[in-house]
Amino acid sequence: MDRTRKWILHQIKLFRDSTASAPVLPFADLLAPELVNEILQEFDLTFRQRIYTPFITLCVFLGQVFSEDHSCREAVARLMAFRIAKGQ
Repeated sequence: MDRTRKWILHQIKLFRDSTASAPVLPFADLLAPELVNEILQEFDLTFRQRIYTPFITLCVFLGQVFSEDHSCREAVARLMAFRIAKGQ
């Protein structure tokens, strides 16, 4: 395995470990909700304001992909913990 690949895998593991038990939505601080909405508008896509906005859905999905367990149940539980921590 080359050094770049090892470094990337190490960074993913560090990211996964740092967010494993925290009530956070991985990527929520890295992505801009406005950008997601802007892209949807470019494709003339509309949606209702609900808990699972396109931005939240994207963050939950990315968190699911990067989690060790990959389950939908764990991803939804993380979202619930995040919302509770935010007083929602």
